[in-house]
Amino acid sequence: MPDIGVYIKGKKAVAAAVADGRVSPVIRTASIGADPAAAVADLVKSICDKPGKIGIAVDGVVDYRDGRIIAADGFASDYPLAEKLAEATGCANVAVAKTADALAMGMHDDVAGRDAYSFILLTLDEHIGCSIIIGGKPYGGFDGAGAEFAHTTVAYGKRACRCGRTGCFEAYVSPSGLLQFAREHGVEAKSAHDVFAAAARGCCKARDTLEEYNEYLSCGVTNLINLFQPNSIAIGGELALEGDALIAPLSAVVARDQYARNSPAKTGIFAVDTSLRAVLCGAVKI
Repeated sequence: MPDIGVYIKGKKAVAAAVADGRVSPVIRTASIGADPAAAVADLVKSICDKPGKIGIAVDGVVDYRDGRIIAADGFASDYPLAEKLAEATGCANVAVAKTADALAMGMHDDVAGRDAYSFILLTLDEHIGCSIIIGGKPYGGFDGAGAEFAHTTVAYGKRACRCGRTGCFEAYVSPSGLLQFAREHGVEAKSAHDVFAAAARGCCKARDTLEEYNEYLSCGVTNLINLFQPNSIAIGGELALEGDALIAPLSAVVARDQYARNSPAKTGIFAVDTSLRAVLCGAVKI
């Protein structure tokens, strides 16, 4: 019996069979309506009638103790997804995780190395994702809702964040956060990539924008290293596509500012190309 990995983002779900760490080339999709569990159950059954395990990744906050969705687009608050899906499919082994944890678990061995004790993934998209892997397992506090590093404070009382607070890491280092820096510096840009491209062409204002942006990104990454001293930190998402233009200045400031700067052992920082297949594979590892 194959396992089934599912990824739910808003009103869309994608799923595929996963066996021996490999995702089937046949990936199926479905729309999520008023009854998310029923829609996912039908999607799973279209792949396999009796899966060994169903692993689900969701863009939202998840209670890992019983697979409830605490908050996510398209779901009622406190939605018992694992329970409902188990009833609808007859599969007793159903796990639900936030997307960042599934993604990190899916790429852990290849990116961090099988022997890595700790590994952190940051995804720099509009919704900043964070997964903290310790001892081969995601750390999320007593209920799995922790590790929301996006909503830790890097500038108290300053920029408004979509979560309702101010000064959150996400408000500064997401693509829209970078575009706000660009506007403040008088740089015309429609996307985060436009800012990097302008800097590469020699635009001084764009370079100043990226320097200020890097101060906030470096602050957050340094905080993670000082807290967890991980073997490595992988940076994924939209902004990771900028490669060395993002990673080189980040690494330089982190090397200067981290508490254990004199230690011969250093946390590796690198960009990764996040993928749907890694999410599906990781979902069944949770």
